[in-house]
Amino acid sequence: MSATPRNNPVNNPVNNPVLVCGGISFREAPVEIRERVAFASGALPEALRRLRAELELEEAVLLSTCNRVEYFGVASAGAAERAAARWPAFLASSHQLPADAVDFASYSFHLRERECIERLFRLAAGLESMVVGETEI
Repeated sequence: MSATPRNNPVNNPVNNPVLVCGGISFREAPVEIRERVAFASGALPEALRRLRAELELEEAVLLSTCNRVEYFGVASAGAAERAAARWPAFLASSHQLPADAVDFASYSFHLRERECIERLFRLAAGLESMVVGETEI
């Protein structure tokens, strides 16, 4: 029996992949906060594994510099909503901080779909840098 469009999992909006991104940058957080959440290069592989698991991302990239910690990922529609809510706890636990030590949610941004693509291109072009045009991320 063939699947009708209504029964086809691809047509179910809950199953459709959603591009999500979020993070903390110099625009949202002072240097004291950014220093607390930056990942050392050696810690990135494990942090990325945990990010994917805790935010329920099917695919992900984690970017950590002195001016930002940001993620880009693909999630189901339901997981996309939860990813933004779980980001602050991920930051706190990743840096062995009590969950209520810093209100990471108030320093964070979260975007979806086209806005994530625009963000990524702005980062690559240096338009989201402290010094506009700087291309070293």
